[in-house]
Amino acid sequence: MNDELLEQLLNEDESPSLDFKRDQYPFEEATNEKKSELLKDVLAFANAWRRTDAYILIGVDEAKGGRSRVVGVQQHLDDAKLQQFVNSKTQRPVEFSYQAYALEGVEIGIITIPMQERPLYLKKDFGKLKKGVVYIRRGSSTDEAKPDEVAKMGAAAVQAMGETPVLDLQFADIGSHKELGSEIAVKSIILEPRLDPAIFGPMPTKPWWDLPDFTNPRYYDELIEYVAESALLAPVGFMIENNSSEVALGVQLKATTMIQEGVRLVDEKDAPVRPSRSILSRDLPALFRNFQPDPIVDNYGDHWELIIDFGKVLPRSKIWSTGVIYIGGDNSQTLHIEAALYAENLPDPTRVPLVVRIETEKRAMERRDVQLLIAQDRD
Repeated sequence: MNDELLEQLLNEDESPSLDFKRDQYPFEEATNEKKSELLKDVLAFANAWRRTDAYILIGVDEAKGGRSRVVGVQQHLDDAKLQQFVNSKTQRPVEFSYQAYALEGVEIGIITIPMQERPLYLKKDFGKLKKGVVYIRRGSSTDEAKPDEVAKMGAAAVQAMGETPVLDLQFADIGSHKELGSEIAVKSIILEPRLDPAIFGPMPTKPWWDLPDFTNPRYYDELIEYVAESALLAPVGFMIENNSSEVALGVQLKATTMIQEGVRLVDEKDAPVRPSRSILSRDLPALFRNFQPDPIVDNYGDHWELIIDFGKVLPRSKIWSTGVIYIGGDNSQTLHIEAALYAENLPDPTRVPLVVRIETEKRAMERRDVQLLIAQDRD
């Protein structure tokens, strides 16, 4: 930055490459909602359609149609802390810088955002901002980019990079890293009728003089429910392979399938949770779950939608989903899944049809189905 360029900026109106802020951004000890204001502006300018560097001038009061007034700021942001903050939230590092600049007897802050590869977005929700949304600067305001704009950003990056990645998708056993192909069979065992919890007798309790008693009185009931649910649902993971010599950036799997009567499809947050003998730790498994699981399964009434973020996939390498989904049903049927792989440097999604054959078996729940878990909990 120099005085000549700054004077030129002060005489321009706000645009996709220029913004004026009278007051400094809240940062140190600020809430996530307040910090997200700065994050949103940096992302919006980084994603903007422009031909020059973008600037945010802090400590300048906008005057439309004239020269904006320099008022200065009392404190500056730390560039190193800003870099760490922004780039810990985004799927790829954002190029920007913060500097203090003396002008007219005061100091202003200048955030400079050069042109760079797009789109840029958050890996997780933060403050007021949503994961995966591409924020963009339009004129003097910030908006969410439309799907066709995001596609054009990716196409432009692909054109600049040359070769495009070649991706393949398969079902997988993520525990053993075993590839299972694009068509699998899962077994659902229907344990009916279920056991009567009374056959295990009452839960042992402490004598009245040895208080307090934290015994979970519904332990046997909950354990029978857990065993039945676990037998019905089978865990399913995924694997992506990059068969090209080009790194795949920001890879995401999106898949949809129609809801069918009798079929269950859930993510980790809705999977069976093993109960505890103590009421103190009964809810701990649910509390320690990832509240935003990956994969994510959403129910939209007539169809399910599955989303998994894989991030970067290196050339000639494989990457496995960090979590699983659970599939099962109370009758044998076939589930057809329309899957698509997206990447920042992939001009069009790679579409992969997937098939899950649900094979059901029905038998009565037996005491041994539950007894082993009871024995483990006593140890």
